[in-house]
Amino acid sequence: GNTRRMLRFAVGKSNIKLRLYAEPPPRLEAEIAARNGFRLLTVPVEELDQVVQRLRKLGYPCGDPSTSAGVRWTRTRNADGTAFELVETEAGGERNLEIGLVVPGLAEAREFFTSIYGARELEPATSRVLPGERELRFATGATVFKCWSPPGERPSDTGRIPDMLGFRYVTHTVKDSARLHEILAASGAEIATPMTSYRGVAPLFIARGPGGVLLEFISFGQGKGPPARTADTNEDGLSANQ
Repeated sequence: GNTRRMLRFAVGKSNIKLRLYAEPPPRLEAEIAARNGFRLLTVPVEELDQVVQRLRKLGYPCGDPSTSAGVRWTRTRNADGTAFELVETEAGGERNLEIGLVVPGLAEAREFFTSIYGARELEPATSRVLPGERELRFATGATVFKCWSPPGERPSDTGRIPDMLGFRYVTHTVKDSARLHEILAASGAEIATPMTSYRGVAPLFIARGPGGVLLEFISFGQGKGPPARTADTNEDGLSANQ
């Protein structure tokens, strides 16, 4: 196939999976508010100023750190145009990921994450990356989804995972993916990929969430794989020859 290999990087209790292509597909629009779907990955880092210096030396665009509500942060992009928000954390502190979604409507996003997805709603906030926009926040496992719905009409993500470069899907390890498949299908959630099996031992499926985002659910046998409700954020990356 077109996928040459996949690299994995640990961030706190989650993993980032970078898929490398022999022939890379098109990039998504760079502006966060340009379309619905996964638009941003928030990564906590220690010594933010030093991280910014290293990124600039490597040629990545990176603004000067700002402070919002006592949090120091900045934003950068990788070579695919994927947006990353870097948030300063204390040495030894928790380093869990936050996933930024642009959605058609916040009410629909709340309904999906709380009533269908089973996430816990956190206190709302104001977005740092889309100034002035209301931010709804939902926790599942060690990962937080944060949703924004800027004014205007935008296309949603309707493509398959390999159709575009950028932030493409999120994997959750759950106790019983078959049972969860039944629940989501009965709730009316769109099933993008029916139940299948990873290497014959791990049943999985993919559903669509707000804005067309792709959510993969997989369950491993007893004592195998990561703990339940750990989220893997996945980013389809560059071809190996770039």
